[in-house]
Amino acid sequence: MKYYLLVFVLVLCTSILPAQNLDLSEFEWKNRVLLTVSNSNSSLLALEQMTVFNSNAKGFKERKLILFEIQPERYRKITVNDMSIIKTDWKYSNKPYLKYQSKKVKFKALLIGLDGGIKNTKTNKIFTQTDLFAIIDGMPMRKRELRKKQ
Repeated sequence: MKYYLLVFVLVLCTSILPAQNLDLSEFEWKNRVLLTVSNSNSSLLALEQMTVFNSNAKGFKERKLILFEIQPERYRKITVNDMSIIKTDWKYSNKPYLKYQSKKVKFKALLIGLDGGIKNTKTNKIFTQTDLFAIIDGMPMRKRELRKKQ
């Protein structure tokens, strides 16, 4: 019964509220973006990826990385601010999921660079902190950032 009530509420919300699309262009040249796309709200891989993101707030902030958690019918932004994780409220729309999902894949993670291009994708696997830092630190823009710090 609870399941049907939840489905009814989600359908009602998505039919009343205008569908919101995830526009990543506002982050170009400001942030790198990690998208996690899972087919359920209880995906263990999505939870593991979130744990990685939470594990080194300073390192992710330094690399200008933000995360978007995308599920069927909803998505939210997760950022790092002064050593803490900030999760926005869920926005209800199926558009981001339909845009980034892969058929027959339960979980996908996409790393998007400052230029807005997809730099790396993992299917049914997460990015470890080592993976993310190695990929990002190898990017030309990141190398330039590191040279400026010296």
